[in-house]
Amino acid sequence: MEIDLLAHVINIYDFDQALYNAISIEETMTLMVKILPYFLLVIPEIIDQTNLDLATLTRPQDFDLRKLSPKDMP
Repeated sequence: MEIDLLAHVINIYDFDQALYNAISIEETMTLMVKILPYFLLVIPEIIDQTNLDLATLTRPQDFDLRKLSPKDMP
């Protein structure tokens, strides 16, 4: 797993695509994509809080989730 703060995306690197499908990964990560923005709100080093600003949003924007194949892994 890799969290891209600038792109507001959580990248999931799937080493064995036969083991997990996109739906099971999404179900597993549901809580993470919703709660991570709230954790980031309390970190003063996060400069770009556009997607997190509770003054302009009713709640922080969830992170997007992207499942990557083995060929996309660094």
